[in-house]
Amino acid sequence: MESLSLTPSGAGTPSAPLLEPQAKNPGLAFLLGLLVPGLGQLYCGQKRRAFWTFLFFLLGVACVFFFGGSGGEEGNIFVGLGLRAALVLYGFSFLDAYFTAQEMSSGIHGVLHYNPRVAAVLNLLTRGFGYWYVDERKKGLALFFLVGIAERAAMTMHQGALANALAIFAEVALAVMAVDTYRIATRENKKALSTPHVAQLPLQPATGLKPAIPVALAALLVLGYVTLVVIGIVMPEEENPDQSGATIVDTGNEVRYANNKYGVELRAPEGWTVEKGDDKDFARANYLDGACSAMLTRNAGLPFLSTRHLPEQLLKEIQKEQPSFKLVGTQPSRLGSKAARDIVYSAQINGIAITQTYAYEQDGFWVNFLIITEAEPIKDSCHPSVQTIREQVVLPH
Repeated sequence: MESLSLTPSGAGTPSAPLLEPQAKNPGLAFLLGLLVPGLGQLYCGQKRRAFWTFLFFLLGVACVFFFGGSGGEEGNIFVGLGLRAALVLYGFSFLDAYFTAQEMSSGIHGVLHYNPRVAAVLNLLTRGFGYWYVDERKKGLALFFLVGIAERAAMTMHQGALANALAIFAEVALAVMAVDTYRIATRENKKALSTPHVAQLPLQPATGLKPAIPVALAALLVLGYVTLVVIGIVMPEEENPDQSGATIVDTGNEVRYANNKYGVELRAPEGWTVEKGDDKDFARANYLDGACSAMLTRNAGLPFLSTRHLPEQLLKEIQKEQPSFKLVGTQPSRLGSKAARDIVYSAQINGIAITQTYAYEQDGFWVNFLIITEAEPIKDSCHPSVQTIREQVVLPH
């Protein structure tokens, strides 16, 4: 096989040219493919396959980096496609290089009708073109549209049990299709190898690295990809809170915002104003026209994602609006009944010292923030009220 072409070089050719065994080191081919996708295939003389593997791997990586910070539904789609392509082609690169080197060393490479690895990777990346490669076009066409409909429906519904079920179905279907085309290609190759003129070849055993290591590494890649897929499916989509059922009640002693859908409460002392938030914010409490304020918001996160770099990441976002802000430090704290952590920033704005504290608590897939802003001239009267707000806040679930 010379490339990822949909036309197998040996199919339909009963008397395919026999090749003399070529001494290729499977271990070296594996290591080269591990180092640079396509390099191991280039070592085996598969120039076109090496070129397309490397090119589409780069395109996948480019999609992840280019769209990774853009956000939005379209950006997430391209990140997912790019990540899938990069991981699949990386594993394909070293596995295909290893087994191609084995086949060349054994002298059977020239008589194989299909490359099972190509068949599998085509189905993983294209929803059915692997069936065209192994001459099962009707099956490939039917599954292409079936899986495509499931994927489109899942994206349209965004969240919910049915959307998750359709997304899982699409991923499982691609895996089953890949296994199926691998099986078909292997079966046809066994038939080709059982013909009398092939059985009489003086086959040479391949030496070097045993298959267990490349296969185990590929299995780890599969496990990592499956983990990312599961997280992507169950990860809540970051969207604006539903404020339709939210209430703001002024009791005379305090002003209370409540949103029962998320179990949120934000209470501010007398003299403060409380209003519903915009965009992704739940509520904002203000004192003296915002010279002192507390805003409750949240962002989607991962349960195992380290927040070690959160202070620096937040600082970059803050400095886009006000470059004079500097990071003061971090410290443990509390938000309502939960343990939290404070990230403190400060700035001089129009000659006034401003302190901004990001108190955050991570809860599963969400990171909840209470963002507190205090102007130095009124800090003495503001800070006790801020502490009361912190103690009484009920974070979203």
